[in-house]
Order: sequence, then C-alpha cells, then structure tokens
Amino acid sequence: ERLLATSTEAEARELFKLCSQDQWRYARAKHELADGAWRERIVPILYRPFDVRWTVYDRNVAVHRRERASDNMFFPNFALCTTRTAEISRGWEHLWISSRLIQHHTVSLKEVNYLFPLWTYPRDTPADLLDTAPKVKIANVAPEFVAALTTGVGRTPTPEDTLAYLYAVLYTPSYRSRYADFLKRDFPRVPLTGNRELFDQLVTIGRELIALHVMEERPPRITRFDVTGSNEVVKVRFAAGAPLSQPFPASGGRGESMGRIYINDAQYFDDVPQDVWDMHIGGYRVAEKWLKDRKGRLLSYDDLTHYQSVIAALAQTLTLQGELDAAIVAAGGWPLQ
Repeated sequence: ERLLATSTEAEARELFKLCSQDQWRYARAKHELADGAWRERIVPILYRPFDVRWTVYDRNVAVHRRERASDNMFFPNFALCTTRTAEISRGWEHLWISSRLIQHHTVSLKEVNYLFPLWTYPRDTPADLLDTAPKVKIANVAPEFVAALTTGVGRTPTPEDTLAYLYAVLYTPSYRSRYADFLKRDFPRVPLTGNRELFDQLVTIGRELIALHVMEERPPRITRFDVTGSNEVVKVRFAAGAPLSQPFPASGGRGESMGRIYINDAQYFDDVPQDVWDMHIGGYRVAEKWLKDRKGRLLSYDDLTHYQSVIAALAQTLTLQGELDAAIVAAGGWPLQ
C-alpha cells in the first residue's frame, strides 16, 4: 500500500531497499499491483528456524522466487533446507526442515539456501498456484536411492520414512563431525544401511525431529516466565548459573548448568539449559536470534508461549541427537554396514 501510494521511483526508493532495474521495475510493479490481487498472495514464510513471517508471493514484491521448487510448498509438504557449501567454525549445522516457503538465509548466515521438497505437485497453469484443492503428488526421491535402500533393509520405505531416515542421519552429531571436511565442500551425502533395526530406529527418531522442528509436536515447557512487566525486548542476554526454580524434566536435558534469558533488566525466561542457549543452526544461536529480531517489541502471550515451546524443542532435539549417536555406536559406528 505504501509503494502504491508513491508517485515516483525515487520516492519509493527512499522508503524501501529495492532491487536494481534489471530485476524489478517500478512502473510494472505499480501497474500490476494496482488491482489489489496481491492481497490474495499474502502467505507464510519461514524466516529462520521456528520463526514464521509473512510475504507477498508476487514477482513485483519478491523476486527470485524459484517457483519450480517453492510452488510445491503451497500444498501439504515437507522440505529439506540446506546449503551446498558452508563455512564451518563450530561444526556443520546447516540443515532444517520446513513445511512452508523459505528465504535464502533461513538456515545459514552467509550461504544461499536450497529447498528440497518431499513432494512435487504438477500444475497445468499458474492460476493453480494458490488453489489448495487436493492434487496428484509425486515423490521427489531418486528411484535409485530407494531401490538401494530397499535392498539394504528388506522393505520399500515410504517417502516419509525415507525423509525421516535422511533427516536423522544428517542430525547425528558423530556424522557431522566425522564427515565435516566433505560437508564444507558440497551437498551432504547420506550413507545407506543394511541394518533393518538401525533403519527403523533412525526413522522413528527422524520423524520425532521433523515433528518438533515444524512445530507439529510441542513438548512440555521446561522454562518459566514469572516476572510481570512490560514484556518489551530491550536487550537479550543469558545469565548462567541461575538457581533452578523447578525440577528439570529428564526428557529435556542431562543435568547441565542452567541459566536465565533476560529480555530486559527485570524479566527473564528461567531454567534454560546452557547447551540450549548455545545451540546454533546455520550460524545463528537460535534462542538468541528469535528474541533479538523482536527488539523493541512487546511480547504477547502467544509470543511468550511460542518461545517457551522453542526452548523445549531445542532441548528435546539435543536429547534425540544423543539417542542417534547411541544407536549408531550400537550398530557398529561409521561407516554404516
């Protein structure tokens, strides 16, 4: 609306950081957006892990949409999000799962992201874009990989099981450390297994991780937010060594040091494990980034409960990663047999 109210491109560029003329044209944007149809293209987008925003999915607002991949996210779907290369300091951490559109730094600080949908939905015309009626879907999984996995485990895995297996392997800490040099240089390579029991274990844990990361499953909250106040995010900081105000659930942590995440001088989230605060995905400390992006904002009740769910999901992720490593060790370790 603010763009359409401008009279000149110079005026628009004072308001917005706009693309260059070879990518986006002011006159065309004004003309094509004038009918108001863009209001029907306001859709959710995953800005960062656990952080859903909104965008206008129109070529005059969002360029480089990569429609052949992105359009599939308007229907029931999951997609792996990763990078082709990565600058690694703490270790490889450039992986997430999404059930929505993503943008080019959803799971990275510097590197451009790639989106790998589990399902593709053929459409006859562009008019089908926001038509949410059921569509014929095609599994976006290489037949050769499925055939090899079928030979190894003695049954044909469903597309969902294949995705869960991939996600579990890629979230296994010992996989990330062992193959760190390869993960710096190209897309992740996922090994096959001929161990049916291990495959089933990895699928079960992979499905749990996916449910956690797309917030289909919200584990019990492990933090408290008891101090009343403005709820304004002023300065985010972690204070280690704070006293534990309640017994820590066995499912969420392993007895590490605890602390508080302050959003201003007086208000804080209590009982936060240090390793949850330190957890990074794609170059970002997840628990810090979500709050820092809301600096100056008054957190609503929904914001507060969502953030507590994020902390619980991160804690549960760390627990599941420990289970993944244990399963790999019990099966003989890397490389998989």
